[in-house]
Amino acid sequence: MHSIIPLSIIQVEILSETVESFVDNHKLLHVPDQRGEIVGLPLTSKALQFIHTVMKEKEVTEKQDVTVEVKSGDANGSSQVIITLCGASMQYEVELEEFDSM
Repeated sequence: MHSIIPLSIIQVEILSETVESFVDNHKLLHVPDQRGEIVGLPLTSKALQFIHTVMKEKEVTEKQDVTVEVKSGDANGSSQVIITLCGASMQYEVELEEFDSM
């Protein structure tokens, strides 16, 4: 799955607060992509902190396209998530079955 989501720094801050409230379990974040379709993404607190830091460093004041690519799981069931924005990227692994769909 490959999604581009336009986010402002304020939206990233709100999403970070939301993710931090998921104390005991992970939930997919449902956000509109660039076409207006709602997509469920396994964004972690660290991933949102990365997006926020990049936006602050680049002094982004308007919405920025954030590319989120989720590559299907391997034999262990892990999926790889790759986030790219402003020329910076981050990747991490998740177990998609651990994420509730809100």
